[in-house]
Amino acid sequence: MQEKKIPITIGNLVQYFVAETKEKKLVRDRVKLPDEKGNYDIKYYLENQLLPAVENILQVFGVETKEIIEGKKQTKLI
Repeated sequence: MQEKKIPITIGNLVQYFVAETKEKKLVRDRVKLPDEKGNYDIKYYLENQLLPAVENILQVFGVETKEIIEGKKQTKLI
């Protein structure tokens, strides 16, 4: 934000998203502002935002988050 000369002060709301890249980079290097081009890093959001929030619910149904990440399909109910 400093590089783009966007003023920011304590208490400001900063909108951003984590973009996918071809090479592995730190999350801080993949952050983009909403007006910048880039695709959301779906894997990042799945592993770090969505699955941790619903992990306990999935365990009740016998679904491991690892199965979802690896793309394994459930073949039966419980």
